[in-house]
Amino acid sequence: MKKNNSIRLLVFLCLAMLAAYPATSYAQDNNEKSSSREIAASKKKKKDDKIHWEIHKSITNIFETKFPKKYKYKVFPFQFNKDTVAFTLEIVASLDENKSQKKEKSILVKALQTFGEELSYREVKESLEREVYKYEQAAKAMGGKLITNKDVKHDGFLGKNFHISYKSKGVKQNLRIAVYMTNYSKVEQVLSGPANTMFSYKSEEFFNSMELHDGITKKENPIGVGWVDYTSKNNIFTAVLPPKNSDYTPVLPKFSANPKRGKMRFQIYDPVRMKNVQYNIYSYKNNKKFSNKQIQSILFSGHISKFVKNAGADNLKTENTVVDGVTTMRTKLIITPTEELPDITTVFFEAKYKGNILVIQEFLSGNAHANSKLNRTLFSLMKFHPEKYKAVEKAVE
Repeated sequence: MKKNNSIRLLVFLCLAMLAAYPATSYAQDNNEKSSSREIAASKKKKKDDKIHWEIHKSITNIFETKFPKKYKYKVFPFQFNKDTVAFTLEIVASLDENKSQKKEKSILVKALQTFGEELSYREVKESLEREVYKYEQAAKAMGGKLITNKDVKHDGFLGKNFHISYKSKGVKQNLRIAVYMTNYSKVEQVLSGPANTMFSYKSEEFFNSMELHDGITKKENPIGVGWVDYTSKNNIFTAVLPPKNSDYTPVLPKFSANPKRGKMRFQIYDPVRMKNVQYNIYSYKNNKKFSNKQIQSILFSGHISKFVKNAGADNLKTENTVVDGVTTMRTKLIITPTEELPDITTVFFEAKYKGNILVIQEFLSGNAHANSKLNRTLFSLMKFHPEKYKAVEKAVE
C-alpha cells in the first residue's frame, strides 16, 4: 500500500509541479521567514521577469544546490529524541521565464531522512534498487517509458540517474531525475519539461551544482513541540504524537475501549528504509488495587508472551521506580523476527500503575531503530491520569 501511494504521489508531482504548492513550514528560523516573504513576492512577479538563481543552502543541512531565488517549499522536522532531528523537505520552482509560453518547465528537490542508525552500504544499494521499481511504475502510470536507468557516483555518494519520456495533452514531455543516498538521507532532483530542455546549460548547472552533506541534525530542543494530544476513550491516558505527515506519520492513531480495558495503536514510518516502528498503549481497570506481582503477571501473560513463548514470568527482570504514588516498571526484549512481524527484533515495555488503574506502553522496532531513543521520547510524553477515568458507555472498536 505504501509503495503504491508513493508512486501515485510521484506521478502527481511529475504532472502537476506547476500547480499551487502549499508554502507550509514547521521550523522557525530567520531563513524560513525570509523564504515566506520570497514566496509571497513571487506571486506578484511580472510575466517577463527573469529567473534569478542563487546557492540554496537547505535549512535541513542535507544539501546545497543552485536554485531559483523564488520558490515554494514544505519542510517537516521530526525530533525523535532530545537532541536529534530528522527532516523531510520539498522545494519547487518554475523555470518558465514568461508564463504565457506555457512550457511548464520546473524543478523540484525532495529530501528524506531516516530516524534510525546510519545506513549501511547494503541498505543504500537496496534503497536505490527500490527507486528503479518506483520510476518504472511511475513511467508506466503516465503512459510513458523509462529510457535511462544509470548508476552514478556524485562526490563519493552513490546514486541513480533516470530519464522518463511521456506525453501530456498530446505534447511530448520528459522527466530527468537524479537520486542520491548519504549516510542518513535520500535526495531527489527532478526536472520536468519539454524534451529539448532536459540537457540545456541551466539544466546541467542545476544537476551538477548539488552538494550533499553527511550526517543528521543535532539540535537540543524540548521534545514534543508541535505534537498532538490524543486522549484515550476511557480518559486514562493521553498519547502525545507527531502531527499527521505524508512521510513519517501518514495514518492517525486507532483507539478502542470497553469499561475495563482500552487500547491505542500507532505506527511511524521510516521513508528511507521503508519500515515501520509500532507504538501501542494498553489500559486496564481492576476491581481493587494492583500489586507488583499482578503487574508482572499481566505484563508477561498479556504482552511479553506474544513475542517469547518459552520464558517464565519468574525470569522477568524489570527496572522499578515510584514517583508521586505512580509505580513504573520497565523491561526490554530482544526477539527473533516472526512471520507476523518480520522487521521486529526489539520490544520495549513500560508499565505505569496507581491504585486499580494500569497502562502498559509497547514500542516495537527493528535493529536500525532500536537505539533511536524514540521509545523514550514517546514513553516520556505519555500522560497518565487515572484520576480522570470515565467508563465508556459502550465498547468502542
